[in-house]
Amino acid sequence: MASMRFVFFCLLLVFAGSCVQPESKTSPRLIDQGEVPTKEASELKIFASEFRQKMVDMGMQLIDMYGQLNWKSKWAPFKGELERNYRFVPVEKFGGGTNEIQRDIIAQRGLGLPRPDKVIMKLVEKWMAQRSSS
Repeated sequence: MASMRFVFFCLLLVFAGSCVQPESKTSPRLIDQGEVPTKEASELKIFASEFRQKMVDMGMQLIDMYGQLNWKSKWAPFKGELERNYRFVPVEKFGGGTNEIQRDIIAQRGLGLPRPDKVIMKLVEKWMAQRSSS
């Protein structure tokens, strides 16, 4: 049963990696034009970290309890790589800026939305004005 799960997991990785790709082809063009591709870099960072997290979670579910074995165990699938990735993948969501900050960058530079702190300050000022008038 574990060998069928392994085959399914490998096919899933190949399929997912070949079908789902972010828009990273525009970055070289932007760099050639003298622009900095901050929005595209943020999109790629979010995509890569969250996609890898989902793949590792799925691998742990498919391989079951064997996925928790590290490289020291002779029964560890993938020579313990799955266990190591399961522990280190959450770090990718914080390294290079959290994904929430990256989403703010996409909102500001890609969609032209205002910074969240400015919106919050306007709401606080409006609330304070209403409070002082009553």
